[in-house]
Amino acid sequence: MQEVLSTRYWALEDTYLQRMSQIVSQKMDQGKDVSAFFESIISNSEEKNADIIGANIGKVRDESGLLAYDLPSGQRVASIPMVGALSKTGGLCALGSVQIAQMIQAANASKSIDSILLFTDGPGGTVSGTRRLGTAIKSSEKPVISFIDEMAASAHYWVASQCDYIIGNDDEYTQIGSIGVMSIMINEAAKLEKDGTKVLILRGDKSVDKNLLNGFEEWNAEEIEKRQLILNEMNADFIETVKTGRGERITSEEIFTGQMYPLSKAIEMGMADYSGNLESAITLAADIAKSRKQTIVTI
Repeated sequence: MQEVLSTRYWALEDTYLQRMSQIVSQKMDQGKDVSAFFESIISNSEEKNADIIGANIGKVRDESGLLAYDLPSGQRVASIPMVGALSKTGGLCALGSVQIAQMIQAANASKSIDSILLFTDGPGGTVSGTRRLGTAIKSSEKPVISFIDEMAASAHYWVASQCDYIIGNDDEYTQIGSIGVMSIMINEAAKLEKDGTKVLILRGDKSVDKNLLNGFEEWNAEEIEKRQLILNEMNADFIETVKTGRGERITSEEIFTGQMYPLSKAIEMGMADYSGNLESAITLAADIAKSRKQTIVTI
């Protein structure tokens, strides 16, 4: 959790950020165990999601340890959750991107799994670790379908865009987008001065550039410019990754402004392929298990 709270660069949907910040701050003020709160959100999420599929699809625990769906056709689809805010090592409402990448690798190593369903529902998260997870999906030997249950914003969409197909849940008000990165900084120097609080910052003789963008000193314009350049580079990488993953399916450059779109509009703009439910996503994953070639599939 500490890694997430101290991370500078985010790919996160801002409404979620504001809502969760208030909840977490309140619980911390009350002295409650925030880690336990986060764990309760994702506890047994795989099993809960599996309850809404049809009776003709079986649910098993594969030899790889992954939850999987068995279809009447004899094919098996691994289910991997990407739910809640993403961080590199996890602990903030979600499994970590590294853990999810390892689950993708485990599904590829399993002899009984034919394809992978990435159960997606989240507002994004830290930039750190997201590229690694996207690469793991892009390089998967077995096809990967992203089923967006309700939201795929920012880092979640970065990852989903690397899947073979994206299906949005038409039983929810599914939202997709928020392509972009942001850095949040708070300076309390004026407030502290008004309160009569003095802050002393000491640096080693040669540490003249140490942490110049902090919350207690006047911000350095040159350092802000450096931070902006880093954000621009990350943002360009984000856009290029989406373009590579979605290819010619993207019909508008408008999707790269950071806006969220309803599912119907996202499909129209090439951000997603189909609308459906979890069962149709599982069926599609099974249908294309023999090929990763991205062709038009009717569901």
